[in-house]
Amino acid sequence: MTKGLKYVLFLLLAWGMFFPHQARASYPLTITDVRGKQLVIKSRPQRIISLLPSITEILCSLGLEKQLAGRTAYCDYPPSIKSKPAVGDLFLDYEKIIALNPDLIVAEESLRRADIPRLEKLGYPVLAVSSQDLAGLQQTVRLIAQAADRQKTAELLLGNLNLELEKIAKKTNSRPLSHRPRVLVEIQLNPLISAGSGTYIDELLSLAGGRNMVGKINGEYGEVNPEEVLKTDPEVILLTTASPADLSASPIWRHLSAVENRRVHSIDPNLLVRPTLRVTQTLKQLQGWFYD
Repeated sequence: MTKGLKYVLFLLLAWGMFFPHQARASYPLTITDVRGKQLVIKSRPQRIISLLPSITEILCSLGLEKQLAGRTAYCDYPPSIKSKPAVGDLFLDYEKIIALNPDLIVAEESLRRADIPRLEKLGYPVLAVSSQDLAGLQQTVRLIAQAADRQKTAELLLGNLNLELEKIAKKTNSRPLSHRPRVLVEIQLNPLISAGSGTYIDELLSLAGGRNMVGKINGEYGEVNPEEVLKTDPEVILLTTASPADLSASPIWRHLSAVENRRVHSIDPNLLVRPTLRVTQTLKQLQGWFYD
């Protein structure tokens, strides 16, 4: 543990000692979520349903795995939560949700706009969050922690996160923009789908010291013209579905700088698209590929 991290942990623990308001939450508890809506949580949640993989992971990071009563079929990390009941995927199984009798449901506001009102009509408190970027990730951690009485744990985790982000940014900032590699992220190869500017992936690439070669496209994630890729000639390519061999064998892609210089890397797509506290692991991996 670094001296800086020890100092932050000391401060956070000291704050907990000297400020009584950081003691255990008092219920019923009123929370304002990202919609600006106030919801009342009657008692400390014991049966929580998560409606997004990143939310599930955050719940577990906060020590709430035992309280996790249900998840979506896509929630697969940590692996131990696979034994938890699934309440649907893109489409929710309301009968399963009712059977689980949750005392808190946590949902991504932008993805569950149609489901949230219906769940609330059934009488369930729904905490709407938004994790579209790193700032949103930290807000989500704090909202969930507030609802479930895990504030101290959240501040310790976020203190560590911000220390690591500062280290990563310091290394990136030491590189002039002109010396940062041109990067392409492949989400689908045929047709080529990538992440445009303003996306969470775009933010990660920038923080790690790369330059996203995809600008505005049709939607945040959309189809990219192969001619544009040939023109920009990315120096690093990140693959989420294809393999380096696929690009080497392609008459279109094999002459790109990234392919010729063997700077094509496969990455777990979940690490790229899910805003969770594992983000520093992702950024360090990217920074290693960009600079080491």
